[in-house]
Amino acid sequence: MRNKFKVLLCILLPILAILLIGGVIVENQKEEQHNEMIRIAKEHEADMNKEVRYGDKDHHIKTVTYEWNTVEKNPMGGFMLDGYVNNDKKLDFGIQFDRNNGKIEPRMYTCANQIDEWEGQE
Repeated sequence: MRNKFKVLLCILLPILAILLIGGVIVENQKEEQHNEMIRIAKEHEADMNKEVRYGDKDHHIKTVTYEWNTVEKNPMGGFMLDGYVNNDKKLDFGIQFDRNNGKIEPRMYTCANQIDEWEGQE
């Protein structure tokens, strides 16, 4: 009985160690990827601001806040980020980052109805 336990233990411990190490490596890669997406987004913050304010001719949008912790990869290969304007989380929007001819371009893909109305006024 003791020998079976030792053999089982000798088999299971290395497997568990490999799984644990693999999990740590995968988690580190996810964190590095998340940090890289945040870095890219911050490099393009001026472009994002232009995109959010595009069409707001009457300057309703005073401040733009990005929620950096919401950065996530999208299924199409780019990534997304949420934010809001005028310190009002009800005035939210989403920015998507895609590669176009090798260039990273942010574009707003969703926004609160109020922001949409501001941008639609002529």
